[in-house]
Amino acid sequence: MPWILAIQGGYFVVLYVSRFPRALYSFRYKTTLYLFFTAFVCAAVATYVVYNQGLKRDLVNKREFGKQLLVENDAFGEFLLNKSRAAITQDAEILRVMTSDTLLLRERIQQRVKNVHLDKYFERYSIDVLVFNSGQPFPGNPQTEANYRNYAERFRQDRYRTQYPGIYFINDADNNFIKQYVQFFDFKQGENRVGHVVLDLKLTRNQPGRLDPALLTDKKFIQAPETQIYNYAIYSPEKRMLYNSGEYNYDRKLPASLLSDAILFDQGVSHENYKHVGLQDESGRIVVISSRDYPIRNLFSNFSFLYLVLILYILILILIYSIRFGFSRFYINYSTKTQLYLNAAFFLPCL
Repeated sequence: MPWILAIQGGYFVVLYVSRFPRALYSFRYKTTLYLFFTAFVCAAVATYVVYNQGLKRDLVNKREFGKQLLVENDAFGEFLLNKSRAAITQDAEILRVMTSDTLLLRERIQQRVKNVHLDKYFERYSIDVLVFNSGQPFPGNPQTEANYRNYAERFRQDRYRTQYPGIYFINDADNNFIKQYVQFFDFKQGENRVGHVVLDLKLTRNQPGRLDPALLTDKKFIQAPETQIYNYAIYSPEKRMLYNSGEYNYDRKLPASLLSDAILFDQGVSHENYKHVGLQDESGRIVVISSRDYPIRNLFSNFSFLYLVLILYILILILIYSIRFGFSRFYINYSTKTQLYLNAAFFLPCL
């Protein structure tokens, strides 16, 4: 805003001192100077507005991206998993396969769970179905009750527990902060337990060391191409880096003092040609999202384009004026003709 006021103030001062508006009563050399100078000022103001809006959009995108990285769980996914729980445990076909038809046991149960019981929402997850036998191992499926107990001991912990029974959410540094859900099912025939089924769902990766933004954000946010080139790092409440992704070296290039700077979380900080924006969740974890600063060359290209458009608009108005009032009444002196020819020679090749 101060820059716009300064440009506009300077513009009106120049108009007042030079008395340019008086040149509009007739078309002469001073008229072209007034029109081209006005186009220059308008292009400069528009360039600043485009630049400022670009910074605001980048800030909003990074905050939305950071919120998705810090979100603790997939509430809708948990709801759908719990909703499918009753249907899976009461599926007579799965029970029949586990008790009598052991050919390709795991593959058949996995296919039925994916195709029949799980919502398409879980296409964003890689899904693994594990089948454990309470008695002797099934042919082609060596998983036993002992294997199941080891698996349950690993994931059935209070820190992973969700609001739904049998569903556990894992999202910690040991897991590279990949969102993972583990759901346990017990199958019984009468009073006898015949086996267990465990669903293991993980958000997939599209590149080594980088989360797929399409799996982290909704469709509206995916459309922002800038999110595809973001770098980010996650820090513990003690400001110790837990995980990072992208080409930016946070250990060497990002000063630790910036993590305590309020400006980082308010409007972002530019450091060594990178713009950093930070977010902090209730637990104290910090995520820093980074991308390259807005290129200076883009300012010049935006200004050149806008100025060219305005000049063409002025030339079109002059042409319309000439046709409307007739070329015979449209007198242009030598200086004005020279100015128009020079501008035409400069701007027409740009088309």
